[in-house]
Amino acid sequence: MKKLNKIIITKAQLKELIDWAQKCYPNEAPAILVGKINTSNNLGIVENVYTLKNVVESPVKFQIDPEEQYRIYRIAEENNQEIIGIFHSHPMSPIPSAIDLPFLKLHQNIWVILSTTQDIDNLKAYQWAEDELNKVEIEIIE
Repeated sequence: MKKLNKIIITKAQLKELIDWAQKCYPNEAPAILVGKINTSNNLGIVENVYTLKNVVESPVKFQIDPEEQYRIYRIAEENNQEIIGIFHSHPMSPIPSAIDLPFLKLHQNIWVILSTTQDIDNLKAYQWAEDELNKVEIEIIE
């Protein structure tokens, strides 16, 4: 995936992710973010949010059922959409953990992390691109 500078997500989509994270707490809550990528602006626009079960039910890592992940990828392809990124919650600060980093490097799409314990500055996005970890701006719209 090309390096992106920003993703756009709606308030309703963000509320769905926050609600999912709270429901799964203290375990990590994964989701797949699907939409369109504007390569001329290095921008990802989230159109659909798919919340998924963390099959390992862990507060320090998550795993999505491969069949569920494949199903979401097929839906995206059938709708001419792309995988914008992977969302998951952390019961700590919203930075990639040592467990997250190898997967960030492997997939190179956006990883959006929500802290379920911080009230301020609790949502961050990252992408592994050009051999380094890059912060990605998140724009929240109506």
